[in-house]
Amino acid sequence: MADVPLLLLALIANMVVIPLLGWGIGALFGLPRPPSSPSS
Repeated sequence: MADVPLLLLALIANMVVIPLLGWGIGALFGLPRPPSSPSS
């Protein structure tokens, strides 16, 4: 079956893209943080 490698590739892509998206969003929200944050 030629669909198996494609399915495997899609699974691996999901495992890589989803955390990468989460990290990217976290980095985006972490960048505009003011240097004098009240939490420190």
